[in-house]
Amino acid sequence: MNPNKIDFSRFISHNKYNEMLSNQHHKEKEVKSPCRNVCTLDHNGRCVGCYRNIEEIANWSTYSDEHKRRIITMLPLRMQLPEFFD
Repeated sequence: MNPNKIDFSRFISHNKYNEMLSNQHHKEKEVKSPCRNVCTLDHNGRCVGCYRNIEEIANWSTYSDEHKRRIITMLPLRMQLPEFFD
């Protein structure tokens, strides 16, 4: 075996590498669910873990990233001022 020759079979293909980078980039842009795995609704139908209402929880996967970001922006306010959102 030639010591100067590199065995590229151990490495992933260039196309596969680009695909992995593309998938990672897509995942970084994707808005993730604020779910905290508490999944208990209060008397107003809002989750005590993530502060989304049942409609937002049920439809999360269908919402655009912009819509998801708007919801996420409101969650701290819902947590701090729950009576305002009742």
